[in-house]
Amino acid sequence: MNSPILRYATPSDLRAIASIWQLCFGDDEGFVSRFFEVSQTLEATIVAELNGQAAAFIVTFDNVRRSGTKYSYLYALAVHPECQRQGIGAAVLRHAISEANQRGSDGAFLRPANAELALRYVNQFGGIPSAYLHEQIFTASKFQGSCADISEITAADYLSCASDKVHMPQGLIAAQALLCQVFGEKFLSLAPDSCVHLAQDSNGFVVKNAQCSRFCPSQLCAFLGTDKLTAKSISPKAEGSLHPAIILFPAKASSQILQMQAAPFFWLD
Repeated sequence: MNSPILRYATPSDLRAIASIWQLCFGDDEGFVSRFFEVSQTLEATIVAELNGQAAAFIVTFDNVRRSGTKYSYLYALAVHPECQRQGIGAAVLRHAISEANQRGSDGAFLRPANAELALRYVNQFGGIPSAYLHEQIFTASKFQGSCADISEITAADYLSCASDKVHMPQGLIAAQALLCQVFGEKFLSLAPDSCVHLAQDSNGFVVKNAQCSRFCPSQLCAFLGTDKLTAKSISPKAEGSLHPAIILFPAKASSQILQMQAAPFFWLD
């Protein structure tokens, strides 16, 4: 097999990237085009070119936290099914981490989709689990209070609240809003400066993220008219978790970058 050429994407790669995206994630070409349009990340996407065409890619978002820490968030690593298990995805990931380091980042992150991938990123690439995914299921108890202080808000309102608490790249905010719109997710305001991000699956409502220190599950169940609510959260604590939720690839032994382990995050799913 020829070695892939690793480079940044150009507009001529969009169709091949959209095809790989659709094969790996199921979204159609229109969605992929819209994603790159709103996130402005096509030229920050690394592709592996094989036989004159993109065979794999990864999207990168660079940002600077309020603390001054620079980082690169790596998203949507995908390899064409016909080119998988040939080391191409590994080459793309290593190149993306190296490029982030060369741009002066303190580190790079990604969010694994499952425990198997998390283990691979740690064992094969030397990543450090910096936060863990936890899940808790609440069943509705009799709620005597009022739901008057809960109201539905837009994705933009929620993201504005989130970006006030967590310094996110504008492209990431725009991409998140698009994803929420496509998947019909719900956003609720609970009180001043507190809000939650909800999705629905076959088991009911899932709290994907909360921009508040606490919320009342029974109150949310009453508002939503459901008897069960699943809450997913990201925490530095490994005990009782489903799997590592964020894998960190530090550029150096930097105390500044490692402080991110205990910081709140808002990530694409």
